[in-house]
Amino acid sequence: EVSINGTSVLFVNALLFRDGIRFSPDSNITANNITTFLREITIGLVDNNVTNIDSKWNFTIFLENGSIFNVNSTTLTQEVNFAYIISNITVDNPTIVEGQTILANATVSKSTNNAERISMFFTHQSLNVTGKNISVTPTIERYSKSFSTGNVTEDTTVTVYGFINITFNDITKQRISIGNTSQFINLINISTACGDDFNLSLVLHNRDEQGQGDIRNNIDWVMDIWVNNKSNSKTFTFNAQQVFNTSVCIKPGNGTFQTDTIIEYGNSSYVDRNHFLINATITANTSNVFLYDLLDTEDTVFEVKVQDEFLVPQANVFITSQRYYIQNNSFLAVEMGRTGTSGLSTMKFEADAPDYKFFVQNSEGRILLSTSASKITCQEVPCNIVLTIDGTNPFGETFRSGTENTFLFFDNQTKIIHFAFSDNGGMITTARLLVESEK
Repeated sequence: EVSINGTSVLFVNALLFRDGIRFSPDSNITANNITTFLREITIGLVDNNVTNIDSKWNFTIFLENGSIFNVNSTTLTQEVNFAYIISNITVDNPTIVEGQTILANATVSKSTNNAERISMFFTHQSLNVTGKNISVTPTIERYSKSFSTGNVTEDTTVTVYGFINITFNDITKQRISIGNTSQFINLINISTACGDDFNLSLVLHNRDEQGQGDIRNNIDWVMDIWVNNKSNSKTFTFNAQQVFNTSVCIKPGNGTFQTDTIIEYGNSSYVDRNHFLINATITANTSNVFLYDLLDTEDTVFEVKVQDEFLVPQANVFITSQRYYIQNNSFLAVEMGRTGTSGLSTMKFEADAPDYKFFVQNSEGRILLSTSASKITCQEVPCNIVLTIDGTNPFGETFRSGTENTFLFFDNQTKIIHFAFSDNGGMITTARLLVESEK
């Protein structure tokens, strides 16, 4: 049997013949730093009673690279040095949200040519008895371990520890620490069942586009939620059938989250439409999202194309159509679309009746284009609308986008903060944006 005691590897009671000869190699583990250690093995021949050995013995070590070391009763000892380096443990993301999977990593690499594997064979010359075959195999690769965060009740930090186990004959004999790292876990929970621990954040309202009255509709929506880092998001999926409105609540109630949300709505009498929340902020301050739908007997299908000034189709941009309502002298967002690789999005409008205007924004919420108002007319089937982003500032004109839409974004190139807001009642004539920098 092979065992490890403290920092020494002992080959204990390897009974090869009746006289009970044992091999006692010492393995010293020295740490140059927290990420590197060197194992030096000195192999010697000793019997149980520390008396003279009266038989001829060979102890041969075969290395993976072809090198061979011979130890016998004449040389008695032979030093074998090998080393391998293990990087300090890391996690893929320093901050994740509750319910996600932690992925911890450690990397093993060899520092000498003979670092991969050592196999040891014991033989007795006269009896030809084969002893135990022992292999130590650090694989040259990245080791990853994933595990669930479990359920947390508040924002918390957990510590992830890393260890290397030294194993002989499938039995772990020693554990060596390779360090630890901290993993911060954000508690995020979104629900349509708003309990005592939740705060109301969003209300989705179904409205008829023409009359603006409440209607019953089906809603399916998917929300990607994150805090600070979009790459560490948590996804929630909901649906509501034949409702006038539905609520979205957040936990913790004092949280501030970001979201990309895809909303699909419609029914047998109304057309299927989409609405998107793009890099939007949700808090305990309730926001209303109005989902306007058009009777399927009143709609005309258009292919809306977005291109740049060089006529290159623009993929993965968002189009918002706004309809003019004379009764309150305002434009309200009634439909949204997202372009595919060809720069096209299928949208449905009431042709030849009201005035519509459009604005186009990218996936970060930056507004790329704002058009003036005009009636939509289908000249020939299939009906087409072409929106061209010409590179000029779309904020040359003042426009309103409906109280359900508020957009705030920062342009990394121009270093300009843009804030677009709406006013359904027409009461606001000026706006002021206060910006504070955190030190």
